[in-house]
Amino acid sequence: MTAMAYLFWAYSLVWVGIFLYLYGLARRSRALERQVAELVERSRGSARTQAPAGGRRAGGGPS
Repeated sequence: MTAMAYLFWAYSLVWVGIFLYLYGLARRSRALERQVAELVERSRGSARTQAPAGGRRAGGGPS
């Protein structure tokens, strides 16, 4: 093979590696976005079922 052929294959391999890396990052990013959305929904659901945080007790006075 000529030097130009080696150069072509080296550059091609580097670009394939870059695209695979970016594809993996995009997949992980989408997975994290789904997890965050799920956690937000869970927190909204648990906030609805809990009593409001007022800090006061039923007796009215300090204990």
